[in-house]
Amino acid sequence: MDLADWIQDGATREQILAAVEERRDVAVPPNPGSEELNSPAIDQRIDDLLDGDASPEAVAVELQKLADETAIPFHHLYRLFQERQEARDRQELLRRDSDDLLDVIQHDQPLDLNTILPEPLAKALTMKADAARIDPVHLIQFLLPCVGLLVGARASILIQGGETSDDHWIEHPIFWTMDVAPPSTGKSIAEEAITKPIRRWQKEEDERIKLAKKELRKVRRQWDALSPDEQKAKAETAENPEVYEEEVIGAHRKYLVSNPTSEALFRRISEQQPQSGVGCLVDELFGFFTGLDQHKKGLGNSRQTLLSAWNGVVRDGSERVDAEASIFFDDQTLSLGGGIQPGLMEKLFNLEKDADGLLSRMLIALPKIPDNFDQPYHGTVNLYPVLENLYTCLDHIESCQAVFSNAAKKRFDVLHSKLKRAQVRHLTEGNGAVAALCGKGGKHLARLALGLHLIEWVFDGTGDLDFQEIQVETLERAKELMYFYVRQLIKLQTYYGASSQDKKPDLQPKIYEYVASKREATVRSLCKRFSREKLTTKQAWEILQAMSRLIEVQGDGAIGDRVIKIRKVEA
Repeated sequence: MDLADWIQDGATREQILAAVEERRDVAVPPNPGSEELNSPAIDQRIDDLLDGDASPEAVAVELQKLADETAIPFHHLYRLFQERQEARDRQELLRRDSDDLLDVIQHDQPLDLNTILPEPLAKALTMKADAARIDPVHLIQFLLPCVGLLVGARASILIQGGETSDDHWIEHPIFWTMDVAPPSTGKSIAEEAITKPIRRWQKEEDERIKLAKKELRKVRRQWDALSPDEQKAKAETAENPEVYEEEVIGAHRKYLVSNPTSEALFRRISEQQPQSGVGCLVDELFGFFTGLDQHKKGLGNSRQTLLSAWNGVVRDGSERVDAEASIFFDDQTLSLGGGIQPGLMEKLFNLEKDADGLLSRMLIALPKIPDNFDQPYHGTVNLYPVLENLYTCLDHIESCQAVFSNAAKKRFDVLHSKLKRAQVRHLTEGNGAVAALCGKGGKHLARLALGLHLIEWVFDGTGDLDFQEIQVETLERAKELMYFYVRQLIKLQTYYGASSQDKKPDLQPKIYEYVASKREATVRSLCKRFSREKLTTKQAWEILQAMSRLIEVQGDGAIGDRVIKIRKVEA
């Protein structure tokens, strides 16, 4: 007898005491029907209820019948029914998440800037990309860090409030991007075009500091020539070198730090005004990352400090024995971006594991070479004035904090939950890198929404855009970017991951494009199509297997019997 069940069914104290006997062994009659209805049979009855989509009342009636047949308490059966229903719901959520994250055909479609950015900016960027015969994604990879470095920590978005400000979930527009492409395919062209206004400002600022320091030497000579009484009388004026240096020269604004050592980068960040942003845009990220603590034989903490800088505003610092060499931060931010050649990826990252989380901090893109890359361009480009206007507005923005509208917050919670479930799924499948990116997806998504909101605010011609409230439409555009970056990482793994080695990695992108365009391929068709490259049947099959991670969703495609099929799934 289950005493707890009896009590729950309404047994009184007197009834329980009356049933107590001195002997321990109480014969229990067999449950009627228990031999006929085993556990699989019960599961099947419950599954039939779930498949029938019965009303709550009908479910209760059927479960009561099952309880009568098996002598299993009703509440036990009802709990089993709920558990199996929740399991089904979770499987359905995972299937829908997979449809969102792993749609191959959508993955291969170009990123449409017109659906992401305001029309004037999208038009200017598209014209530049068309003129340079490069993928517009190159430009986005440098635009995002520029937005971040100009705004710094002066703008933020409050995702979730806490009892105190220290408990708030707040994100700033911090963007770390990586442009994965072979040499001479557009990385340098894009970086130069996007940063040109900022580099001009940096040159002007550097020249101002140079002239001001020259004048400072003159001020010091004149100050030293004054008598003590004259120095006392002019102590608060600009004739005092200390006053001149603080009030006239001021801080040396560093928008961009070019190819720095890790020590120089952190020093420049610490020298900026509180809440300022600093950008580190390098031509080759491989050299930057491998150079961290190189002179310390890998025993320094520069990599850890760098990883912490992505989490949010940089605080604290590095205490040294020499006090003058100590570095202290004051809520500055670091935006990072640059290019890297595909062949160097395996030397820098474990594309399957991402052990320290550096890869998942990067928004990665694999731009394509346009079909018309060899054709001349006869139009005009009008990008510089558009960027200069955007950058000027962002550089002068005052401290402000935005929140999601009610609709946007509900949508963010849904998307955040999807990304968390995707993290668990990819961990289960052994793909630590994608799992880590999905785990950081909430932060990436909020930052992208804030960055797009800042851009939209600048280009809003009506003046009606509420700066303090981010709408659901902006969040949807941020979602498109976030999902794009998740799929780009999966594509990167397929092309250049450890599992792709010895499978003609240079040929894999071509095969992928071929399969995506045909939507069906066999080992034989691949070997015939790429016979000049001497593709063997074994290599073709291994490549198809490597590609299977991109079509693993039921309904998106299938791989088996040496054939791969892909069908377009509507978004």
